[in-house]
Amino acid sequence: MRTILLLLLWLPLAPALAAPWPQVTKRAVVGRLPQPAAVAASSRALAALDAEGRLWRWPVGGGGKPAVKEYGFDRPLGLAPLEGGWLVADTGHGRLVWVGGDGAVKRQWPLTLPCLEAETPCTPKTPRPVSVAAVANELVWSDRNHLLCRIDRDVGALQGCVGGYGRMEGQFQYPFQIAVDESGFLLVADVLGGRVQMFDRKGRYFAQFGRFGIAEGELYRPNGVALDPQHGLAFVSDAYFGAIAVFHQGEPLGRLEDASGRPVILDTPSNLFYRDGKLYAAETGADRIVVLDLAFSEREPPAFSASGLSVSQKDCLLCHLEFAKEAPLEIRGPDELGQLPVARFRMCYSCHHGPVVDSRMIIRAGAQHPTLYDPELKRKKRPWPREDELPDVFPITEEHQLTCTSCHTPHTAEIEGTTLYPDHKNPWLRVPNPEGRLCERCHESKAKGARDPDDSHHGVNHPLGIRLRPSPYKGAPGYPADPGLTHGLPDSLRKAGGMLGPDDTLACQSCHQIHGGVSDDLLLLDDDRGQLCRQCHRRQFSRSKREARRKGVHPVNVKPEEKILRGGKRVRFVTCGSCHPVHDGKPQTPMLLKPAESLCQDCHPRQHAKDKDDARRKGVHPVNVTLEEPVTIAGQRWKKVGCLTCHAVHRGRPNTPALVEDHHDGRLCRHCHEDNSPVLGSDHDLRITAKDSRNHFDETPAQAGLCGACHTLHRGKGKWPYLYAAKIVGHPQKPAEDGDSTPFRRDQLCLNCHQDHPQAVAKDKVVKFFSHPHKDIVLRSEPDRIPLLDAREQDSETGAIGCTTCHDPHVWTPRHRQAKRPPLAANRKNLEGDPHSSFLRQLQPQKTFCLGCHGLEVREKYKYFHDDFVRGVVDYLR
Repeated sequence: MRTILLLLLWLPLAPALAAPWPQVTKRAVVGRLPQPAAVAASSRALAALDAEGRLWRWPVGGGGKPAVKEYGFDRPLGLAPLEGGWLVADTGHGRLVWVGGDGAVKRQWPLTLPCLEAETPCTPKTPRPVSVAAVANELVWSDRNHLLCRIDRDVGALQGCVGGYGRMEGQFQYPFQIAVDESGFLLVADVLGGRVQMFDRKGRYFAQFGRFGIAEGELYRPNGVALDPQHGLAFVSDAYFGAIAVFHQGEPLGRLEDASGRPVILDTPSNLFYRDGKLYAAETGADRIVVLDLAFSEREPPAFSASGLSVSQKDCLLCHLEFAKEAPLEIRGPDELGQLPVARFRMCYSCHHGPVVDSRMIIRAGAQHPTLYDPELKRKKRPWPREDELPDVFPITEEHQLTCTSCHTPHTAEIEGTTLYPDHKNPWLRVPNPEGRLCERCHESKAKGARDPDDSHHGVNHPLGIRLRPSPYKGAPGYPADPGLTHGLPDSLRKAGGMLGPDDTLACQSCHQIHGGVSDDLLLLDDDRGQLCRQCHRRQFSRSKREARRKGVHPVNVKPEEKILRGGKRVRFVTCGSCHPVHDGKPQTPMLLKPAESLCQDCHPRQHAKDKDDARRKGVHPVNVTLEEPVTIAGQRWKKVGCLTCHAVHRGRPNTPALVEDHHDGRLCRHCHEDNSPVLGSDHDLRITAKDSRNHFDETPAQAGLCGACHTLHRGKGKWPYLYAAKIVGHPQKPAEDGDSTPFRRDQLCLNCHQDHPQAVAKDKVVKFFSHPHKDIVLRSEPDRIPLLDAREQDSETGAIGCTTCHDPHVWTPRHRQAKRPPLAANRKNLEGDPHSSFLRQLQPQKTFCLGCHGLEVREKYKYFHDDFVRGVVDYLR
């Protein structure tokens, strides 16, 4: 008898003389959260779910600071109280989850669906629970597959499903919120059916109320259902109009009003919950939970006229309200921007906020493709005419603006295979888009030359159509050379919504997200510091200078050491985009702002030189010079020296400053300076003889490399000594207190190491005596064999004797000079020199100019030139 009485509260009966009438006396915002989908209240707390899958909980009444926790839910839509805790419909994961009052997960129920169609073989659909309720020992959920299903709470076994897509009694067109009365009967909002259907606790259809329409008392987009059993009222929210319809005994009372008699209008109220005189609403479009305090009085039920919409019109009127001639102009006419209902964002959102399609984290989160509904200031900044002409197939407004219907329409000839996204069986695109070329129809300039490597515009745009899979053979066109790009789209991009085209080809949507991008450029990931580029180009990316050196690539994500101006603006942070503009590159370059050599010059003016003289003035290695003989470095032949002769930028050897070959053992320098290669393994290889020494830049020989211990390429002082990297210590012009003094600067470079000073690199090999008269005599020699120093201290035929007259600091012994490779390369020991080595240019003094003056004594004087005792008894002028 009690069950029958309770049912009478919701069933249509003869009109009563008076009915309880609710009015909103207070309206308050409980909390602000991104696009909430569900709200529920218990005697102790209030809870809500947001679009990001988080569960929010407030103390009773909704006051105080909320507790927010993530549980790994995927776009959950359903929420109901359960024994002091909360029952969640985890839509994306196809499960129900019980969260206790303490916030801990107590149990999970994975869901399955039966085959309702006569399929052979049976192919069960993927469960998508959108609302949930607990009834006795069962859990009931409405499913986006147009079903109402039950499972046994204890064992989790499926007890059955009812429904199916359709308009008949017991069928659904996207069921959503479930409300349960005190007898366990279920009231389910049928979103596109425009009604609320009733079922008993076993899921058997019982009755329905409400009908599809746009007049007061009818339902257009019913979403939320809440029950007030004390007054026999049912509240039903409309996701399009924003109103809350009130029903008493199945008959409409009108829209919920405030104390002044004005209808309460919310922004996409998708979920309702009633408790103790308070109606809670998840106002999805306004990103908040609101609570409406209700007061009740009595009034006669009003008489409502039907809108006159026929069943045959329904399918069109689901979107085309402008076709409803019976409706007031404010409903069917254009809005303040001149758009009819079908083209408004609100129309699309009334289905895409969850119950039909959950696009909350796409069409209302993040950056969106420009449309008419953007802020006015933003619309006015858009140029017209555009650089690329819009095809006629995409309709625009009179103000040259796009709407949702510019790209989307349900009236497409093709249903399957028209999109990159496999989950979108029917994306309602105006043109097929299986290869992602829809974007290219309107943005032709952004794809020009991107698919044809031989196109004259190659290098202007990022490549498209590249297959991210292993190449069938080395150098195959259309395949990446980087092995890291042969495994498909990186998971990080795929999870962010990125996709590849057929055959794993790169498309616009591999980097861009039309709805829900993270920037005005509609990127999948933020790229202010190269995060997006990094996902595919990991080899080229670095977080610091240290990581760049370890990889052998040009640094990014760093502040420039020198002031850089580009386009009149100062570059304060170097990123991938500092050189690669993605869609605005220079033709026939690897997508650069300008040819590489001139681009390097922009940021590295200190290292750039017009010619040898300019290089000397700056103290840098010469560039823009032509070699006498071409050299081949890392497989490429060079006649003119430029930045890219030595630097690879993105493909450098690890642990080098982006060099094409390793510099630590002099291999790179050897190509152009082959005569100096014998220094490898000699006593002037400081990695062997002075491991702990440090050059002027505080680098050890192991860090600076074979040549870098003494030479610097880009960090010279611009004055003598030009490319000298060794640290100047002591008094190199007089290496020992009781020794000679030199007037020659070139000698000081040698004596800087060979002096009696604790920081001198070769303090164990001090050269005290080295002077030879030159002012009162004329010396003549062959410069290519034993060079003398002229007044400018340059190698000359006549002049004075300096260190380099007899010694070649790069060649341990003369026989090494003609070697094809460094003869001491394998040496790892400190060599002990003698008159037959020690970097001497000649081992036979009688073949030198010395013979002309010293005759028979030439051998002794040559052999013991630096000897303290001999110099004391031998007269070199005799």
